[in-house]
Amino acid sequence: MNVAGEYDLFADAFPTDLLPEVFSVVIDEWPKSPRPEGNPLENRITNRFVGHVANAMRRKRTPKFKFLLRPKLADPESDSASGEIDIYIHSFSPHPDAYFVFECKRLNVQYDSGFATEASAYVGPEGMGCFISGQYPTTCDCGGMIGYVMDGNVPAAILAVNRALQATLAQLRLQPPHELTRATIMGDDDGVHQTIHERNPHDLLIYHILLPY
Repeated sequence: MNVAGEYDLFADAFPTDLLPEVFSVVIDEWPKSPRPEGNPLENRITNRFVGHVANAMRRKRTPKFKFLLRPKLADPESDSASGEIDIYIHSFSPHPDAYFVFECKRLNVQYDSGFATEASAYVGPEGMGCFISGQYPTTCDCGGMIGYVMDGNVPAAILAVNRALQATLAQLRLQPPHELTRATIMGDDDGVHQTIHERNPHDLLIYHILLPY
């Protein structure tokens, strides 16, 4: 597998040395992005955010990747799509596997009926589980989660996600330390976390960015 250089236009996977720049774009552009008022579902939030990031990328002189909104997953054995990806980031390699995926979920949501951390949904089959099950193929052995923290309390959201991780160790094949830890790829920047999951032939690394709404 060739993931060697950020300028490799023929890489057959998303170049991992571009990931810090991808994560920085998400973190830097989030405060500038317009957001729906009220208590919107994650699709509405993601729609506006990806639109904003696409405009921001247009202003870059030499963008190395592009953000795409919810492309369908094609299944050669079916007449219909097998799912869709929330945020699909493609490098400028023409190879179909040169992409990185974000799944997006809300956290710390206030409903009419009361407050819910939604951490179980974040770590569940339609959250982190999309990577564990293989629904989201990851040729670079990594994927990403974005958590929209609706009450803005990111430390509390991290605690809730860690509790949910402890309850789903086996399902997620979670490797120690069994909680969100600072992403080593980002150095001293504590805005990105990671978890490691057992998978053959290589472990799967999931990066987590929790954004205060």
